[in-house]
Amino acid sequence: MEKVLPTKERFVFFFATSIALILACMFLPTFASAEVVTRTEPQNYPSSSIPSQVRLFISQSVCDLLPSSIAEKFPLCDKRVDVLPPTIFNVASRNITASSADIRWYTDEPSKSSAYFSTQDGFMIGNVGVNEVKSYGLWEHQAILTGLRTDTQYYFVVLATDSTGNITISTQQTFRTSVRFSPFTISQSFHDIGYDHAAIIITASEPIVAAITYSSKANGIQRIVSSSGIFKNSHIIVLANLIPNNDYEATVTILNQSGNWMRGEPLSWKTKALSSTQ
Repeated sequence: MEKVLPTKERFVFFFATSIALILACMFLPTFASAEVVTRTEPQNYPSSSIPSQVRLFISQSVCDLLPSSIAEKFPLCDKRVDVLPPTIFNVASRNITASSADIRWYTDEPSKSSAYFSTQDGFMIGNVGVNEVKSYGLWEHQAILTGLRTDTQYYFVVLATDSTGNITISTQQTFRTSVRFSPFTISQSFHDIGYDHAAIIITASEPIVAAITYSSKANGIQRIVSSSGIFKNSHIIVLANLIPNNDYEATVTILNQSGNWMRGEPLSWKTKALSSTQ
């Protein structure tokens, strides 16, 4: 059966609580004790949240003013803990490259914090494919995400835990990595030009696959011919069934094993005319 405080003790409890709240609002800088954590708020600190300094001072003041017979029945006095989770604000992604991103955020009290990211929209922390990067800040946090895939959409949340175990998770945000252009080099030249075909040699500084987009200047119809799917430094691609004595133009596109691609300079040639003996 739950105990009910006598009328006199209830009056003392509510009176002491009211006095503590008034003192907290009017004289907080003067009465803050050694147990209170203080800090300099960043300029973008949200005024709507309650700083941990105020929370702890109010709870300490209430407990100190209450008679011991009442304080021992007041749960907050027994535990002396912060029951409010940290507030996460100003979450942003920046410095996004083809393989990395910089995530930054703030909390309104000292917190252990991490960023969780995935290519899956609406992911759950702990799922397969969800990665964690820890922040080692207290108020200001940063997580550098590396090893990302080029030209890919990523989703992320940040999680903060304060010293008493209260947890907050931010809303999901997203960013897209940029397209990577690699500094590898290529050369391209004609191996053979006939009346109905042309053979082009493509050589690169690393293993590649290649494709040639070509068309006749006479009709403008584009066709594509690809190399084999094997990555190697050199390919010969033959363009067949060409029209004799016609002007052609082509563009070579190559792809390396890291997913980087490059286009070569435009090529142009003219097929040989048919001789009377062909």
